[in-house]
Amino acid sequence: YARYGVEFCGNTTIPDDAKMARFVKEYVSADDQCDLAKGLWSLYQAHVGAAQSMSFSERDQLLLIQGLYVGLEEQTRLQSFINESLPGYMVQWCRFWPTRNVTKCREFLNKIATELIVHLFIGSHRLNTDEDVPSGMHNGSNFSLFLTKLANPEAYALMAAMLNQTTLQLKNTAASDWNILAQRMRFISAVFWVFQDHEDLNCYLFSAEQDLLIRTDQSDKLDPQSWFQICDRDCCAANGRWDGLN
Repeated sequence: YARYGVEFCGNTTIPDDAKMARFVKEYVSADDQCDLAKGLWSLYQAHVGAAQSMSFSERDQLLLIQGLYVGLEEQTRLQSFINESLPGYMVQWCRFWPTRNVTKCREFLNKIATELIVHLFIGSHRLNTDEDVPSGMHNGSNFSLFLTKLANPEAYALMAAMLNQTTLQLKNTAASDWNILAQRMRFISAVFWVFQDHEDLNCYLFSAEQDLLIRTDQSDKLDPQSWFQICDRDCCAANGRWDGLN
């Protein structure tokens, strides 16, 4: 992503597909088919399309596709580390299990670990991964105005595959065992869908006065208690929030 920014975000002219193809081949994947490559292509399409009168809904669906592919790539790479960290995959935890079937022990311990320690903090929200992703997070609506309907066939198909659903909804998105990749992606994909364009994640972290001090290399004059603000509803209300219009 950092390299993408260097290559594409400082351009004064719209880049072409050939440049993106060279970028992916050099920095990501020679065959252009890995999940990370697919995600970056979706980012590029949203980026370039935004300069060519693409609608907000079309752009946001491409960004959602990007998040799903890159999230899958990341979680796949993390799988072995998660296997080693959750209690059910530490043999010593199961040595006192009453039967020789340690698979049941692992499932039991991973379920307990998922319930007790695997929580996600997003903006002012705490999400328990063993519960369905909450509904009504956008002032009573489940999703932003631009993602209420996934009209992009790839976005719909990819979300359906991640949620393992034919009718897309937030029900049955909870994970009982965070060690299982399919369960993690089911929950994470729903989180991406809900929180993309959410006001808690698209507002200014700093006031106009703070921003001016930072930009003019005077951050030492900031009140130490206000150096970092959690971007919650009050922060958004005070400092302005992105509304999809500019």
